Amino acid sequence: MEQPAPKRLTWADYELTPDDGFRYEVLEGQLVREPAPSHFHQKTSWRLCALLARWQSETGDRGDFVSAPADVELGLHAIVQPDILYIRAERVEELVAQHVKGAPDLAVEIFNRSGAARDGVQKLQIYAKYGVREYWLVDLDAGQVMMLELVDGMYQAFAQGTGDDRLESHVLRGFGFRPAEILAAER
Repeated sequence: MEQPAPKRLTWADYELTPDDGFRYEVLEGQLVREPAPSHFHQKTSWRLCALLARWQSETGDRGDFVSAPADVELGLHAIVQPDILYIRAERVEELVAQHVKGAPDLAVEIFNRSGAARDGVQKLQIYAKYGVREYWLVDLDAGQVMMLELVDGMYQAFAQGTGDDRLESHVLRGFGFRPAEILAAER
């Protein structure tokens, strides 16, 4: 006797998740629950947000940066919470109401070894499928940042580095940084 396929969850199901200190996402219809990020993760995110805020202030960019937790409904069975996301100013009104509905221009995921497969494989495929133009992977264990851009439906790395290597975004014109600026020495 054939088992029925598990139910693929949607936004309506996601809205029923408890507010219990865990982080929930729906990846290709399956609920994923994670504990709150580590202190090192949050410090890295904060440092990157500070650099992004400075760039935005200096350039006058009017796009929308948001840090987690922030719901992004990419599609019927794909609800994610990138650590940081960016939407160009001309797209904010079309994508943002109570939450982001559609692909941001940039998504950033900060992870350690335990999240490598989820962020580096599963979410990478989901972000590509739904059209996120640029995706940054910040690997806390390797002390490395990789920037990828969507080309013909697939991600291609265009910048990768550690320490004092300078990395520059394609979506955020004129924004660049060194991984050492965001990855604290202490863990």
